[in-house]
Amino acid sequence: MRAMNNNLNSLLVALVSLTLFITACQSPRKLNENGNYDDAVSLCVRKLKGKKNKKDKFVRELETAFQKAQNRDLARIKKLTEENRPEYWKEINHLHRTIGSRQEKIAPLLPLNSKSGYRAKIDLLAYRDWE
Repeated sequence: MRAMNNNLNSLLVALVSLTLFITACQSPRKLNENGNYDDAVSLCVRKLKGKKNKKDKFVRELETAFQKAQNRDLARIKKLTEENRPEYWKEINHLHRTIGSRQEKIAPLLPLNSKSGYRAKIDLLAYRDWE
């Protein structure tokens, strides 16, 4: 029984280590290329938060991921709203909250300038008016 517990513990440690390794290897660019915009936003925010000299690549990737995620969600909201079906309001509300959450992650970093002088163009929406 003890040997089985040791094996399970070893397996669990290996799985956690593998998950951390895979997560650490992800780049914002790859996440953007795969359409995982919110994951790219989160990763970039983590990399930029609290840094005085912000790396250009993270500033640019955050700008790209944010714009793509916003455009995707706003286009979906527009489509669902135009169809005017009651069963879509739950999804529309969820999308509004997602946009708000994304903006709240980024807002403390604004204005967002890299150490090379690049200034990200990030326009926040007045999403609170939607609620």
